[in-house]
Amino acid sequence: MSMFSFEPHSVERELFNLKPRINTTPDGIPAIFLKNVCTAVALPLSIIFNASVLTGVLPKFWKTAIIKPIHKKGLRTDPNNFRPISLTSSICKTLERLIRRNLVNYLNSNNLMNPQQFGFRSRRGTESQLVEYQGNILSLCNKYKSCYSVYVDFRRAFDKVSFSKLIEKLKSYGIHSNLLNWLQSFLSGRSQSVKVENALSIPFEVKSGVPQGSVLGPLLLLLYINDINVNFQSQVLLYADDLKLFSNREDFIAHDLELLRIWCEKWQMDVAPEKCNIIKFSHLKSNSNPIANCAVFNGANIPPVTQIRDLGIIFSGNLVFMLILHHCGNAQEDQRSLTYEHALWNF
Repeated sequence: MSMFSFEPHSVERELFNLKPRINTTPDGIPAIFLKNVCTAVALPLSIIFNASVLTGVLPKFWKTAIIKPIHKKGLRTDPNNFRPISLTSSICKTLERLIRRNLVNYLNSNNLMNPQQFGFRSRRGTESQLVEYQGNILSLCNKYKSCYSVYVDFRRAFDKVSFSKLIEKLKSYGIHSNLLNWLQSFLSGRSQSVKVENALSIPFEVKSGVPQGSVLGPLLLLLYINDINVNFQSQVLLYADDLKLFSNREDFIAHDLELLRIWCEKWQMDVAPEKCNIIKFSHLKSNSNPIANCAVFNGANIPPVTQIRDLGIIFSGNLVFMLILHHCGNAQEDQRSLTYEHALWNF
């Protein structure tokens, strides 16, 4: 995949589909304005977009971003508890959407995407992954009595992506020539300023990572970690950079965690063992905490847990599902403990 062009009608469609928001952008052009003038600016923007891809150069002004810190959890006084979201040009995002659509069509038609990846993909999502995960866990527990599952937490995956190594991976997927040059231009030479309330910091250079809040950023991250589970013996599921590997065999878990360590060293990604967890699923009443021997990453033990939150759903190691039923009129709560299969059937 090397080259494609944009017609004015496709640009107009993208602009017309923008949400009518007065959003903050570095160029001061909000989405609502572009939506209202979509017909008038479609032709000149299509000329600019085609020239940008043909030359493999993205205008420098479109590579600036305003960073808005979004609180995740924990103390608000700790900067590490905030996720940086990039507010970029709405015009550039329109170009990114057009390029992303062509990229996704190419990747899907050639079966280049990891089939275990459910994040940022059309017709996939949290529900699809949870259904598959639940079915696999039940199958393993019914057949082998127990199942070990490790939840892997990456440190700032979006920010750790190496530009040069990402470009090499894009080449391996058949992306080259003008499009590859454009993507390299999109990643390099970026700058950003942090905005807190009405205060804006001085701009500083971005040396690594894909911009969070951009259109192409999530897809580029998926391609960067696309081969993460090659030669794994356990079953694996991915939701963007959230990875879980599970198996009924402890030696498979230990083997795959070592492969993951080697992969992280090669591709400059970082795992936080203290933020990872291992849980043992079992129907047996004698279910105990997982054995730490199989849950070691880079010499550090992964903490065992008896329940864990996964994509908004809390999984319990003993496979018991707690339902809270609200009665209309009296606001009383009736708690019932059901077996996992029964709860899943009624859920």
